[in-house]
Amino acid sequence: MIFITGPLYSGKRTFAQGLPGTRIAEVQALAAEAEDLEKLAEELSAYDIVMATEGSGPPGKPPGGWPACWRPGPGAWCRCSAASPQY
Repeated sequence: MIFITGPLYSGKRTFAQGLPGTRIAEVQALAAEAEDLEKLAEELSAYDIVMATEGSGPPGKPPGGWPACWRPGPGAWCRCSAASPQY
């Protein structure tokens, strides 16, 4: 799964159009209403690309934002934008 997150109108959907696989957008609304986040995570794992719009950001967000990509465990979580520089 690729998780794409960014501010409103940052080009998340445009970026994801070029990627193969199934996708779902605006999952932050699903998470806000979910009673069981583990069950929601299981449902979202059926998609290849999951997109969410950032709010004001989590508490403790580092100055300058989060790193572009990091690997906290077996999967890769990427924060991407159509405006991001090429790697």
